[in-house]
Amino acid sequence: MSFSIKLQNSGHPMNQVDKHPNLVATVTGTLRNETDVVDPVILIERDSFPNCNYFTIDDFNRSYFLKEVRSVRNNIWEIRG
Repeated sequence: MSFSIKLQNSGHPMNQVDKHPNLVATVTGTLRNETDVVDPVILIERDSFPNCNYFTIDDFNRSYFLKEVRSVRNNIWEIRG
């Protein structure tokens, strides 16, 4: 399953409720295995990963704090929300 992911950056404190992150990039993500909608693990194909700390998946109707970014192999990034 592929879907659009909005990568965002916010300078607001993590505990602030009314954040309005700035859009950094829009990419396509893929679920290769089962994943949790609350704590998703998603693979993204991109040359480099931009500086961001939030992402939004409209198909899930959710926004996530970016907990971890891992380089899986050349141009493949794993993000965890």
